[in-house]
Amino acid sequence: MPGPYGIAAHADDVAAVVAALDLGRVVLTGHSMGAFTAALTAVRHPDLFSALLLVDGGVGFPVPGGLPHLLAAAPGLRRCLVAVGGRLHPA
Repeated sequence: MPGPYGIAAHADDVAAVVAALDLGRVVLTGHSMGAFTAALTAVRHPDLFSALLLVDGGVGFPVPGGLPHLLAAAPGLRRCLVAVGGRLHPA
């Protein structure tokens, strides 16, 4: 299958699946590289999600641009981070 590839393409694919399922606003969860995909998906498509859960997001990857601003500004978009060792730290 021809490109584009990468996190942005994965993010748009996730949003397309959520929109096609027509479930309303859902909780988006991502683990490891999926956490970065989930974060970017929430930035690019914030109206599709009611909450964002990032699990062991992979230290060393840059935070997707706009994520801190989105999380601070978007009412109703809750977020939390599950740290290594299974401790839950609400943001």
